[in-house]
Amino acid sequence: MVIFDGGFAQNLISWQDTFSNQSGNSLNYKLNVELAPMSFRMASFSPMNARTGFVADVLVNGVSVWHSAQTFARQGQSNSSSSEGFDMGDATEFGDLATQVSYEHSGYRGLVDLGTFAAGQTATVTYRFSQFTYLDKRRDCTIFCAEVFAAAEKTGVNQQRIISAPVPEPESYAMLLGGLGLIGAIARRRKAAAK
Repeated sequence: MVIFDGGFAQNLISWQDTFSNQSGNSLNYKLNVELAPMSFRMASFSPMNARTGFVADVLVNGVSVWHSAQTFARQGQSNSSSSEGFDMGDATEFGDLATQVSYEHSGYRGLVDLGTFAAGQTATVTYRFSQFTYLDKRRDCTIFCAEVFAAAEKTGVNQQRIISAPVPEPESYAMLLGGLGLIGAIARRRKAAAK
């Protein structure tokens, strides 16, 4: 996605899936998320005001459970970057900083916790990823003055999107604590008998 003479452009990818816990027990669900390496570039022969970056969100039943965003900006001839939400690491900055700045982000792969769902509970998971570019319109520019660029190889969720794991019931914790207490009592009794 490239802008040459000013304006705003956005590329949005969205995916949605619904699942239902049919196990008979409470289960914790996670989403496999994969963001491929991304490139961002801002170039100009004179000072410019531009922004480029990405936003990634995961929602469960319309409520955000994970958010990550990074913005790369050029104000005049000063460059900056900012991030919000989950930290996926910083992008590497390089280039001739007087006329061009580029950022390379190595991407991300990980699990997003969707929460615990009771037996029979249904949920809708929405994954959204967008890249954006913005460039101020220059009144003194009659030919090519600036360029803002954003690209990603691929992005999204991998083949095994949603995975689940059983959540221990309170009875399991009670049995564990009871067993530990019993072992402690036996150890004390043996120690007292040995004296």
